[in-house]
Amino acid sequence: MSHLLDFTSRLKTFCVAENAVCPKCLQSTNMHVFENYDSAIVLAFPVGKFGTNYFALCPSCSSTFMLTDSEAEKIKSGDIEVFKNLEALKKEESNV
Repeated sequence: MSHLLDFTSRLKTFCVAENAVCPKCLQSTNMHVFENYDSAIVLAFPVGKFGTNYFALCPSCSSTFMLTDSEAEKIKSGDIEVFKNLEALKKEESNV
């Protein structure tokens, strides 16, 4: 049975910043920038997105960096200097 109005979360690749230097491990790598957002769906057709968040992931050290909308747009347009001012998100420590 189909719903008239539905909501879903989506995660997709926003861009890949080639030859960017990770501020955590200082490796030159292709930093992957992802876009996470919620989407409203009416009769199976997406009608809008909201609550967009951007983050970058270093494939060398697995560090994650939160990005503002403007930082993500700058990276997408080729400005990889944005990575110099980012701080990695702290990973939760496991209680093993």
